[in-house]
Amino acid sequence: MNPAINNSQLTTHNPHLPNHLLNIQNLKVSFHIEEGILHAVDGISFSMKQGTTLGLVGESGCGKSVTALSVMRLIPDPPGKIESGGILWKDKNLLTIPLAEMQELRGREIAMIFQEPMTSLNPVFTVGRQMEEALHAKFPMKKDKAKKKIMDMLTFVGISDPDSRIQNYPHELSGGMIQRIMIAMALLSQPDLLIADEPTTALDVTIQAQILQLMKELQQKTSMSILLITHNMGVIAETCDEVVVMYAGRIMEKSNVHALFDNPLHPYTFGLLKSIPPKGVTREKPLFTIEGTVPSLFHPPKGCRFAERCFQKKSLDKEKQDACFNLDPDLRLLEGDRLVACHFPLEKDRMK
Repeated sequence: MNPAINNSQLTTHNPHLPNHLLNIQNLKVSFHIEEGILHAVDGISFSMKQGTTLGLVGESGCGKSVTALSVMRLIPDPPGKIESGGILWKDKNLLTIPLAEMQELRGREIAMIFQEPMTSLNPVFTVGRQMEEALHAKFPMKKDKAKKKIMDMLTFVGISDPDSRIQNYPHELSGGMIQRIMIAMALLSQPDLLIADEPTTALDVTIQAQILQLMKELQQKTSMSILLITHNMGVIAETCDEVVVMYAGRIMEKSNVHALFDNPLHPYTFGLLKSIPPKGVTREKPLFTIEGTVPSLFHPPKGCRFAERCFQKKSLDKEKQDACFNLDPDLRLLEGDRLVACHFPLEKDRMK
């Protein structure tokens, strides 16, 4: 039986090696609001290697975007507060460095594409002016040199006739075009890490595929790392090297993408994969559903946060069910470098 890994031990298991650009350790983030204290992220730990894509996946409200905003130190305070933990970036803890140093690092070394591309640009300024301001904020240079860099970057992300596009206002462009421009703005400083928070939300399927392919091509050319936040398992399968599955503020499973899809270890991961619509779905063959609702993050359960919704509980005896409902499972190391927070991980070939 493999020993459980608690948060302090996880740091030893995942050391901050030279090729680990980002290392999040026991991160806890809460929001203090009228209803009480909402534990949005509750003790998560994971690391990212240079030049890879890590997918952060889970239902809405599980803590994905809060994790990304914590890396950028953009959690609104109040009501938000990073309660504890560390976010190691190369040789720095992003949570303890001076704010001025963090502001200098944003955009230069770590860039982020936010949700809702249609609201990411200022509607009263042209695209070119906004890109120029973003560039000058980090790399002051002469106007003609800045324009050439902007034009080159727009061409780099696949925008035709960039000289005309920089004169457009955001409302004159499509969602896919704006998303390409946001990627171009993020890449102006050639960051080591690109955080993409639901980069294909509200885009049609064809444009989604183009944006994801663009990100893969840019990664191959620049060797940057990508932290991809999504609830779409299909996107994860197409783009990621590793996957972190989150649920109710916790990590349920961490695995390389192929092993996760072939053999999910956590019942929640299994449910997410089974919920993907297969070809030929009919009324006689309905979609798999995860019954129940997400537990309150104001008062999280003391045991496994997925226990109430877990389909596996029906096949467990009372002693095992008591463990699920009363003992909070730590991440355990299974099958090489795979991690799972489950007292009774699923058996192999369950997906078959």
